[in-house]
Amino acid sequence: MSTFKSIALTSLLLLAAKVQAQINIPVANVTLDIPLGSAYTVDFNLGGNTRTGVYVDPFKISVPGITGAGATPAEKAIIASTALWFCMDPLQTIKYAGSGVSGDLVYQSTNPANFNKYTEATVAQINNGGGLNATEIADIGKLFAQNYVAASATTATGLLNAAALQIAIWEVVNESNNASAAVSGYHLTGVSAGNFSITSGNATLIATAQTMLTNIASALPLSSGTLDYLIDGTYSSYNSTTCTTTTVLVQDLVGWAPPIPESANFATGAFGLLGLAVIAKLRSRKAKVSTQSIA
Repeated sequence: MSTFKSIALTSLLLLAAKVQAQINIPVANVTLDIPLGSAYTVDFNLGGNTRTGVYVDPFKISVPGITGAGATPAEKAIIASTALWFCMDPLQTIKYAGSGVSGDLVYQSTNPANFNKYTEATVAQINNGGGLNATEIADIGKLFAQNYVAASATTATGLLNAAALQIAIWEVVNESNNASAAVSGYHLTGVSAGNFSITSGNATLIATAQTMLTNIASALPLSSGTLDYLIDGTYSSYNSTTCTTTTVLVQDLVGWAPPIPESANFATGAFGLLGLAVIAKLRSRKAKVSTQSIA
């Protein structure tokens, strides 16, 4: 009987773990970082697949309202700590607030260790055996470390850098020859471009993204903060004309939760010490007053 109970309990735990792996994010919680009328668009080629007029823009996700059975407090904390999310597979789509599509985004995991298990493979990931290889992960980290501050600024320059960073992430994730990237570098256009290339778009945007990629070769590895992921999204699209439902893939997202600046840590610590000093002073004064009144 005890063995049966153990098996039953294990089954329940596995079922619970499977349920927790699903994170439902309402479409209303997802917005574009750049106003739609101001967003950049590009044409690109990825592994022989062409797309035109693709918006180049990171996303913002609001945590309140996420009600998926698998949206644990820890997973909500990851989503809350990541201000901007960048897609990794431009051939897949995403629904966002204002897109006119209702429902939820459905993700399976925030754990990068699950990338090979859940993700829909891109061209580069197929060549790498699935998931992100060590070079890609390291280079994405360098991109965030070098460019995130500029990309998160709410100015025209910030919007340009945000869009450029998105293109740079596409290049790193979807280029199949990353093993030789240290030698050949990443190239968005021309004869040196590999499986992913930008075929048309704003010249300043493309040049900014290329500079970000070129600087990877001399950049230091990401030493703080964490790379966060939303992995393997799907949603159901209903066609009222044909009365059929199709499962649509949503691209995986990557973001970076920057650490609290040292100056902020210092200020917080100094404020805390000041508070302790004030408390100690008040206690000393109170003790003195009490002694005097007893005397």
